[in-house]
Amino acid sequence: MDATRRREFIKMSKLRIKSLANLGKNNKTKNDDPTIRPPIRLGSFIYAVELGMGIFDPIPSHKTVHLGFDTASDLIWTQCEGCGNNCFRQVDPLYPASKSITYKEVPCHTECPSGAKCENNICKLETNYGDGAKVESVLAHESFTFETPTTPRLVDFILFGCGLNMQGFHQDDDPNNKISGIFGMSYGARSFHEQKKTVVNGKFQYCLQKKEYQDLPPMLLRFGDDCIQPGKPSATPMFQHQNKPYYYLDLRGIQVNKKDLEIPPNAFQITPDGKGGTIIDTGTSISLVTTSAYQALEKEVASSIESRNSNLERLDDASARYEGFGLCYRRVREPTTLNLPWITWKFANNAIFVMNSDVTFEIYTKHDGQVLVCLKIFENSMEDGDGMTVLGSTQQVGHRITYDIPNGQLLVANEDCNKGR
Repeated sequence: MDATRRREFIKMSKLRIKSLANLGKNNKTKNDDPTIRPPIRLGSFIYAVELGMGIFDPIPSHKTVHLGFDTASDLIWTQCEGCGNNCFRQVDPLYPASKSITYKEVPCHTECPSGAKCENNICKLETNYGDGAKVESVLAHESFTFETPTTPRLVDFILFGCGLNMQGFHQDDDPNNKISGIFGMSYGARSFHEQKKTVVNGKFQYCLQKKEYQDLPPMLLRFGDDCIQPGKPSATPMFQHQNKPYYYLDLRGIQVNKKDLEIPPNAFQITPDGKGGTIIDTGTSISLVTTSAYQALEKEVASSIESRNSNLERLDDASARYEGFGLCYRRVREPTTLNLPWITWKFANNAIFVMNSDVTFEIYTKHDGQVLVCLKIFENSMEDGDGMTVLGSTQQVGHRITYDIPNGQLLVANEDCNKGR
């Protein structure tokens, strides 16, 4: 990852949290298998769910799309033909909605939902994201085709947005971008699991691979009874707060190499006015930590690095910020090996989430040959994002994560996700 793309990647994680803080019928199948297992593919900035949309002549053909996997927003949408110069770059053709046999726009004056608007007799919805991006889409219903263990399954009448005006999306930075929209999986009413409860059956799960890895078996998004759980997972309460669409967790503390950090007891609590708290979000790439806890984390990580690595020298704050990080070191002498700390997040019910140094540090070589080592977790202040702590997708790598919605719990187990199951 070059410096320009790295800075864009970091910027998106930091900016996304600003919008997170401000947010407050039947299925038909092609087969008898109720199980769907859409692949999750690696994307430049976000993981992507692969699925088919629509029905086209000759029947039963569909168009394959890749939609960013997002557990903190609910709208499903893709870029459609007709967006003109208001699209971001994608290598696949824009979705030809008007040619799909099953595409049906939402009637403007009878079914246009709250938050949308009727414009020229078309039901439109504007959705804003934390990196400053926004999409204006026409709301419609469409059939989706999902992979299963046998033959593909068709799921009818899914509400989605046909994107006609996309602004501020960073996919333009990737000439090979395949992502054309978002697959919303939050608590929100428009999310896939809320629309198709009989398909999802109360649960979904995934196991993410590092974005740097290539040529691995695809990851799978599993639902309901198809969810697997090797070993004994940790379970922690998961809940919604004030009708916000996020999956809140009760974070109790952070460790660095098994040392508990001295963090104010209320650091991760939701304030009476709804600020703060901790969420899990696949759409935020890099985790963010509220200020008081981040300061303790950075201090202990620095102490650990400096006591175990005589070959590293800390960058001053201005130089670290130039690289896009809060804490950075340069390698100034041999050896080339590093001894970096592990970081553990401790949740309610004695659930632990261990992050090895492979996902918590960015190690890269600059054009001038300098090797830099930077902490890949960021501060999130009240001013920047309501002080919310976010468990982002980069730090979720190497864990099988199950969202058990009816029972209000998140299940987590360490796993080699490179197996792609």
